Amino acid sequence: MRNGTKTKRGAMQKLFIGIVIMMFSASVYAEKPQFIFAYEDREGFPAYLGNGQEVPKENPGIDIEVLRLVEQRVPITVIFKRMPWKRCLHELGTGNVSAVEASYKKEREKLGVFPRKPNGSVDPSRRLTTETYSLYVLKDSTLRWDPQSKRFINLKGQLGAQLGYSIVGDLRKLGHSFDESGSAFTNLKKLVLGRLDGIITQESQTGFYIKKHSKEFASVVKTEPPLKTKPYYFIISHQFANKYPKITHQIWDTVAELRKTKLSALYARYYSL
Repeated sequence: MRNGTKTKRGAMQKLFIGIVIMMFSASVYAEKPQFIFAYEDREGFPAYLGNGQEVPKENPGIDIEVLRLVEQRVPITVIFKRMPWKRCLHELGTGNVSAVEASYKKEREKLGVFPRKPNGSVDPSRRLTTETYSLYVLKDSTLRWDPQSKRFINLKGQLGAQLGYSIVGDLRKLGHSFDESGSAFTNLKKLVLGRLDGIITQESQTGFYIKKHSKEFASVVKTEPPLKTKPYYFIISHQFANKYPKITHQIWDTVAELRKTKLSALYARYYSL
């Protein structure tokens, strides 16, 4: 009887310990806030690859891989949602998503929070990456960007740019107009077909497509100097930042660390695809 009692007592102790562990694990998990990252449902190499709502299982993009690394270091549960870019911004403003990745624009301060220095200015040391915008033309084109006058020299037709990108708004303020498309790849096709005189686009995306489709885009060249170089940040919603201020800063600090330690290898891998 004593052995049976001991066995029964031991089994109950194990059951009790198991329940405590399960409750503790559930408690810890419940304490992790959901961090919903919204990004465009069109490919934007190398930040995100693929089209549609699905997040690719392999090579999803640098933004996704960085946030998965952040999730390992910061107490958050990251969820990815893909949607049209304008909706990404709208959902950020309403707090339905926790963050997007984009460059700084004054009007975006209404939608979310940027990392700041003690003096209140935006802190580029806690950016994710830096993107350069350049003018691409066909080899025989004389079209060029003049940084002094902020004008395009020898422009005869239409310029192309990507829908929703901040450089478009910057140049519109200078009086320029654009034919806007959803992707750098579409703009490259329009350029080689003669439908555009030139395209304004990010070097990272465009350089990749020119290399990947070298025969189709052999006549396309990048002009100098570049139009603009911009830091890109994880913009975090006001709602998330107000509720989790400590975690918000942990995210930005971790991104800054990962940029220094992991980003070069990620870029090298994606450019070798």
